Amino acid sequence: MRWKNQLRVFALTLTIGIAAGVIAYLFSISLNFVISVQQNTDWLFWLLPIGGTFVAYIYYRYGQQVMGGTTVLKEKIRTGDGSLPIRIIPLVWGGTLLTHLFGGSAGREGTALQLGGGVAAFFVFINRVTMDEKQRKTILLSGMSAGFAALFGTPLAAIIFVLEAIAKRKQRLSASLHCVLAAFSGYFVSTWLGIQHTAYTITAIPRFHLLTMVKLLLFVLAITCAAYVFRLFVFVVKFVLQKYIVLPYFRSFVGGIIIVILVYVTQSRDYLGLGLNIIEDAFAYAVSPVAAILKLLFTTITVGSGFIGGEVTPLFSIGSALGSSMAPLLHVAPSFLAALGFAALFGAVSKAPIAASILGMEVFGLDVLLPLLFVCLLSSLCTQLLTKTFPIPTLST
Repeated sequence: MRWKNQLRVFALTLTIGIAAGVIAYLFSISLNFVISVQQNTDWLFWLLPIGGTFVAYIYYRYGQQVMGGTTVLKEKIRTGDGSLPIRIIPLVWGGTLLTHLFGGSAGREGTALQLGGGVAAFFVFINRVTMDEKQRKTILLSGMSAGFAALFGTPLAAIIFVLEAIAKRKQRLSASLHCVLAAFSGYFVSTWLGIQHTAYTITAIPRFHLLTMVKLLLFVLAITCAAYVFRLFVFVVKFVLQKYIVLPYFRSFVGGIIIVILVYVTQSRDYLGLGLNIIEDAFAYAVSPVAAILKLLFTTITVGSGFIGGEVTPLFSIGSALGSSMAPLLHVAPSFLAALGFAALFGAVSKAPIAASILGMEVFGLDVLLPLLFVCLLSSLCTQLLTKTFPIPTLST
């Protein structure tokens, strides 16, 4: 009977992967549509404070149990019973779309993980009588893997990220096969349906010798500082807004006002949204370091004031811009350092350097894996050491 039970759970995992692939495809279509509308409708941006307030109010009124986003999923897996309210799917889907419709500088990885977790939660709910706590947590991990893999097109990174950054150490072995099955099924389904992923080209990869390592050590220091500053700014924004504004939906209103003011001051909307335009520029030529600084500022205000969507894609753009801007100083191709920054800043902030390295390999190719591992591992380690030396408090949402 034990093998029949295991077979049933694997069949459920496969079903979740397929469902997550379909959901990711539909979400991608809707996200691309609202981004297109935002970019072609100038006046929508001025409604950002109102849109942020509306989304925050809906979460405050109907989504108290899922208000922490990906943090809630992590708690359900590490200390909870593995169950999750199914309403997370419409909440995070609608909230992310509205954030991007009005121009918030947010990402989509939080949405990918939460949509995958929501799909898993649905199947956990309908099978709750026959599933124990360990199985529920395994299913939740596999759903998150499927959502990430389907939306980003990086199944290996999705598996490793969920096991590295979210699962408890003792859960990793038992959940790994389920995550593999769900991630690859979600990825293949979304690809078959036609989900598109941007391709980036590295024009020149230097030989990985001593001089290259010295140059990359300087870049590691820059990534470390950027990761620490990112975390610090998110904390400062949350702390200030929570101290002076009691109701969370008014914090999003103030955050939206600040972003509108920043756009007016900078006379540019290049730092809104996912930041894909910044990534494309970073791979094409050596961009100004101002691009990384402003994108970091826009994103930390968006995330810190409670907008929905996540932070990974903006981190990709910040890291790419930082690498590209340092390329002339270190005498390497801008696209090479942009690729390393793309992955390394994500790994340093998320504390998942292995997943970040694998993600970089899946996006940019196997030839860049060695420098990716070097930069991702060292920058993540240095960021953790810096954070231990100068701790940044954790605030509830």
